[in-house]
Amino acid sequence: MEDVYGQNYSPDERDSQLCITPNLLLLSTIIFGQAWGKLMDLSVQNYKLMLFFVSVAAMGTALSFSKIPSRILPAKGEKSMASNIKIIVTDKQFGIALLWRSLPGIGIQMMGPLRTEYLVDRTCGISVSNMFTVLVSITIPMVVRILSTFVCGQIFHRFNFIAIKLMTNLLLMASVLLFFNTKGRFLVAIASACAGIARDGGEIILCLCVTKIVSKEKFSLYMGLNIAVTGLRGLLSPFIGYGIRQHLSLSQMSSFSATLVLISSFGFLSLIKHSRFTTMVIAE
Repeated sequence: MEDVYGQNYSPDERDSQLCITPNLLLLSTIIFGQAWGKLMDLSVQNYKLMLFFVSVAAMGTALSFSKIPSRILPAKGEKSMASNIKIIVTDKQFGIALLWRSLPGIGIQMMGPLRTEYLVDRTCGISVSNMFTVLVSITIPMVVRILSTFVCGQIFHRFNFIAIKLMTNLLLMASVLLFFNTKGRFLVAIASACAGIARDGGEIILCLCVTKIVSKEKFSLYMGLNIAVTGLRGLLSPFIGYGIRQHLSLSQMSSFSATLVLISSFGFLSLIKHSRFTTMVIAE
């Protein structure tokens, strides 16, 4: 999409346009999330109506994408996929950082589907309404992400990569432990807010961290590997979570998740000795 943005927007307006899209996404998620929650509270059978509108929206999205002016990227002698993946081995520092970054992702993402189970289950959860489930699962995290975007962006430019990752890890641990170990709705909402801030910081790290640790010529290659590992992690995490769920309670799983995040934090601390991870200057 970088080429699409570059083709359709001038450098002066690119940043402002890039801010509009995610904010529209967050606002629409909040509005329709609340609407679907209210609809499901009225009758569970309304899921058919909800799926119909979601399908129409998906087709509208596909049509919109087809109308965006774009071009076929010219070949520039790129290496094969296998040789690109080898960078994880040849650039050991980056490979290790990718490993430590994946641990908290697995720990938190495997708990994602289980949050809904904890909220609605009468036996092992707190048994709340669909509206409250949507509120703490979607609305609160999204609102907090909108409000914290500017702050997270400023933090990214004022702190080094390691410090930012440790701050997001701390919020992730607080969120998962508080969420699954309390029955109070207010504390559950606080945990969701912490998760929203951490996720916003995490997405900034995903999108921009490579600019701090590699040269400009290698941005696309390293970013591709970064996103590929993120996608693989997101695919496997729910299966890992439900597999562990057969042997542990939700409270025990939250402790296991927080432990993975803690191990990741110690792993990132071991990278402090490498200047590429502690610089506060974006690579040129």
